[in-house]
Amino acid sequence: MGKGLGAWPPVELFNRATKKRQRERADVMPFMAGSLVLDGKARAAIGGFLSKFGELLELHHGGEILYFFNCTNLVDCLDDEPTQRGEEGILILEAIDESKIPTEPAVFKDPTTVRVRNYVNDAGKEVIEQWAREAGITGLEIVPLDPI
Repeated sequence: MGKGLGAWPPVELFNRATKKRQRERADVMPFMAGSLVLDGKARAAIGGFLSKFGELLELHHGGEILYFFNCTNLVDCLDDEPTQRGEEGILILEAIDESKIPTEPAVFKDPTTVRVRNYVNDAGKEVIEQWAREAGITGLEIVPLDPI
């Protein structure tokens, strides 16, 4: 079981029955905005690195244990001036202040976008992609920012 959030109860994931044929599930899956779920293979490959920056909380799905990555590493890194906002100041696309980003490999969240984004710096991206490639992990893609 995960630590840090008190009593984290096991959560049952489910698939709704569909008439369409489902593709094979990836090793890393989006779960909700700003979060992801790893299977056992992905946890073995990159879980040790990710756990330096948050928690890997157990989820139970069809007799399998999956791991929800809860990033707890906060870095106040948004640059307010060039950040794009819409009506009523709603964030559309954040701009990052590169001088606030750690130089060592890191995964982090900014307090402003904590509910919708995980960030990784270039050094962290290299580490994650190398380990994932070596382990044959599917479903993991680290991409530039898109509008929220």
